[in-house]
Amino acid sequence: AMPYRTWAVPTVYRYTQALPEHLPKWEKLCRLALHPTLWPFRAALSCSRYPTWRAYRRLLKQALREEPGFDCVLCAVCPYDTLYAAAKTVKDIPLAVWKLDPWGAHALHLDDRRYWEDEQCADSRCDAIFVTAPIYRDYQTGVNRAPLEKVHRLEFPNLRPPVWDAALAPRFDIGKLNCAYVGQLYPDIRSPKFLFDLFRQWEGTDIVLHVIGNTELQAQQYGPELPSNVILHGIVSPREAEQYMQAADILVNLGNTVPNQLPSKLISYLACGKPILNLCKIPGCLTLPYLEKYPLSLILQEADGLRPETVEQAEAFLRENRGRKLP
Repeated sequence: AMPYRTWAVPTVYRYTQALPEHLPKWEKLCRLALHPTLWPFRAALSCSRYPTWRAYRRLLKQALREEPGFDCVLCAVCPYDTLYAAAKTVKDIPLAVWKLDPWGAHALHLDDRRYWEDEQCADSRCDAIFVTAPIYRDYQTGVNRAPLEKVHRLEFPNLRPPVWDAALAPRFDIGKLNCAYVGQLYPDIRSPKFLFDLFRQWEGTDIVLHVIGNTELQAQQYGPELPSNVILHGIVSPREAEQYMQAADILVNLGNTVPNQLPSKLISYLACGKPILNLCKIPGCLTLPYLEKYPLSLILQEADGLRPETVEQAEAFLRENRGRKLP
């Protein structure tokens, strides 16, 4: 659980859409002035790069006091606060970390060397660092400057098929070809423009895209750009999101612009066994090693644009694979 759940404001405002980029400057200032939690959070940010690491450190100290005898501490890093807290706290037992996207090789943080220095300091405290294959390549090239003998490749865990819950299942129109995108639409690493432009080609047909996971402010931002066959369903619980994925005819994935960061929803998509329409933003998209081996996938490169043959290929994929499912 987030230690500062009541604040409900993560460190990067643009991801929470508390201060979305598309708003004029005067409106951002008004939101900042009137918001009940942004000012104290801003104050916390000015005192620490990692506003929650002290809370994680308190929790870890409490756990070590109440139940001594741990064999090791394992951090899953994203956010970075957990490893930073453990590196400052754990002294006499092994410390390991599983990294999803290291600061040192993250496209959004390349301009801030402070994070690199902190990461190197924390890496030097770790006894083992587990990373996926693309991030291991970053370590081999020296980007993260950690001793390679500490670094081990570790893939994602085995897939767990989602459980069907009729009480939470969405009521899709069975006369439509229902596609689903589950997750937020970020303006920087995962812009939905290409996605919307593709589904705009099918306005007036039976093809519908359901977007599950957007905030109200994101809905305001993208509202004017939405094709008539795109429906925004807002934030739902993880259990409900699983039901949307299982009820859809086709799952739609957007790759990230960050070359070593995989959209985590893809693992859940694969567990559903449904057909996946995958839109890549960069040539070396991290989704490719997974979906090139997946029999029910179509990969489109955003750089190729929406040529008529591309739209026809995508529509043929949707219609031919509707209702199919892998074990």
